[in-house]
Amino acid sequence: MFASKAASFFTLVAVVTTATASEHGSFNNRAHDIFLRAAPCAAGSYANSAGVCTPCEPGNYCATAGASKKQCNSGTYQPASGQTSCIPATNGSYVPNNGATSSTPCAAGSYQPRAGQNFCYGAPSGRFASQPGMRGVCGACCGWTTTQTNYNTGVVKCSGSTPFSGRASGSGCVSTRQGCDPVATCAQAANGACPDQSFEFVGPAPTPLSRVIQVFNTNTNAPLGYVSQTQGTYAAYGLFVIDADPANAILFDIQLDPSLQSGSQLNIKATTTTYAATYPFMGGIVGVASDSNDFASGSSNYAYVQGTSQTSPNAPPQSVPNSFPSPASSESAIWSFDRTSLVVQPVWVNTDGTKPTTFLMYVDQTTSIAITGDVQAFSDRFGGASAIYFKYIP
Repeated sequence: MFASKAASFFTLVAVVTTATASEHGSFNNRAHDIFLRAAPCAAGSYANSAGVCTPCEPGNYCATAGASKKQCNSGTYQPASGQTSCIPATNGSYVPNNGATSSTPCAAGSYQPRAGQNFCYGAPSGRFASQPGMRGVCGACCGWTTTQTNYNTGVVKCSGSTPFSGRASGSGCVSTRQGCDPVATCAQAANGACPDQSFEFVGPAPTPLSRVIQVFNTNTNAPLGYVSQTQGTYAAYGLFVIDADPANAILFDIQLDPSLQSGSQLNIKATTTTYAATYPFMGGIVGVASDSNDFASGSSNYAYVQGTSQTSPNAPPQSVPNSFPSPASSESAIWSFDRTSLVVQPVWVNTDGTKPTTFLMYVDQTTSIAITGDVQAFSDRFGGASAIYFKYIP
């Protein structure tokens, strides 16, 4: 019996040691495959479908020996192969999606003071970012102001009876010098713009407001529950639904500068969904039964409200990764918010750049939340739906 076992063992060794190597440098016979699988691949590599150790491709990493390949998370990237970790985006840049091989500088009009982020902040009213890749924003100097919107790329000169503007003034030009502090603002050029690489850090990044969203019936103002993630029949679709139990509510972060009373075209992070690390923003994903990506009165077109990748403010629907099983075009920067009313409203951007009146609705068939340009037209085509609105509740 012992001799038989010994013969079997040495026969296997002989097969392994005498097999012919393939052109890829690995053995093709089954005995060698068994041997290879017993030895873990080194850190930075993984076993492919043939059992051969392969360097992790760019955009991926293999942390330890024997580890499987994983994509770099959003906010990080990896341009090289065979790596054990990913590189955080530097401040002034971002990485919006998983599996990236490079980072992207924040566009002019936006900034990012932190490393490892998957989005950029818009320069708010009274402040501006004049060039790509900025880590901070400029405050408007005396005699200059900005538009009363986000994503400002420059300033305009005050004139006439209102020649001055306060530091970081978001209300336009004023007739006095109150609050105007040239020393505390950026070293501005004669045309009011920040010289290259000469900008002021006017403060830390906006503090996120971590809250839940409560849902109300538009016609009766009756509270219906809280925005949650579906768990029932349509759980695989990742839809956002209404749940009466606040314990099941998703936590949301609105990135709004503390100095601002309200904002529009905002991104809202959904931080506690099952796919928050991959599709972190609450947005609209064009419905599979929609005729086009555009909303209008009289049109039944719609979009699911759920997790998506980041899109830029004022951008039409984009083909970016999102949480729907059959990904369609989506938008994330569609939300407006007012600190006084706490109301959160969607504003869709059509493919031609227009912004139709947009409504939130509760869809009876899927017990989910969606947006549309006409709730009645949607109901006439697809069945029951009712208009709702959101409030951002502490």
